[in-house]
Amino acid sequence: GGIALFHTGQTGVGSGMPGGNGMRLKYSNPMYMDDVAVDFPEMKIILAHPSFPWQEEALAVAQHKPNVYIDLSGWSPKYFPDILVKYCNSILRKKVLFGSDWPMITPERWLSDFEKIESVIPQLLHQHSDIDVLICNAGYGDFQALENFSSKQISKFINLNLISHIILCRHLVSHMKAKGNGDIIVIGSEASLAGKKKATLYSAAKFGLRGFTQALRDECSNTGVRVCLINPGFVRSPFFDSLNFKPGDAENNAIETDDIAKIVCDIIKTRQGTIIDEINISPASKSIIFK
Repeated sequence: GGIALFHTGQTGVGSGMPGGNGMRLKYSNPMYMDDVAVDFPEMKIILAHPSFPWQEEALAVAQHKPNVYIDLSGWSPKYFPDILVKYCNSILRKKVLFGSDWPMITPERWLSDFEKIESVIPQLLHQHSDIDVLICNAGYGDFQALENFSSKQISKFINLNLISHIILCRHLVSHMKAKGNGDIIVIGSEASLAGKKKATLYSAAKFGLRGFTQALRDECSNTGVRVCLINPGFVRSPFFDSLNFKPGDAENNAIETDDIAKIVCDIIKTRQGTIIDEINISPASKSIIFK
């Protein structure tokens, strides 16, 4: 089938002009594309731009309809809604397209703004100086033979699954040391304990994360900052939505997200003089279903 690109969300065309120059914003609601996707299931549909003020509608349609995609053109990444970033990094990571909207936004400007996002962290710490807990849980899985990954895919994978944690901790740890207390809890994986086939990148990131956490814990000794690593096995969560396998359906085939949350709360509530180095969690009975 063909490919169709539709503008979604607010437009700059007619902005500030009498009557918006006749432009009716209601017709750029991405939910209208749901009908099109149903009527033309073989046609690939691209929802152009972050769809303000209907971002959640766009995400819902792209998640529900396999022939619908989202592009990120027209907006500087520093203005992306949080929910868009969350979906881009998880269940829609294979359905989001890069675009700068050149010549309105040049690729150089887009990439430059992306790099500047890190500067937001010190601002947040200034505005919320009472932050004393950091939970690092960003990541996604991609399981295939190493030779199937391009250099760019490898870089993107390691950046999110490892480097993003290191950068965030870099900012928070100095803040916590200055305060004399804080908890850094890193959600790792059982993949940090043993490498497996088709998990070369995933294990590399998780092994790195484990080594980083151990070293950071040693750096933070006697500062009042506690660093703990949690290595769960299969957790029943959207992590598996984009993968070709998932945990078995039985209750004991996977850890529940509530289990992880309870452990995190218990770590934070532990007496200040006690440090929990590392916790390994596994489901009672491992079972895999291939989709």
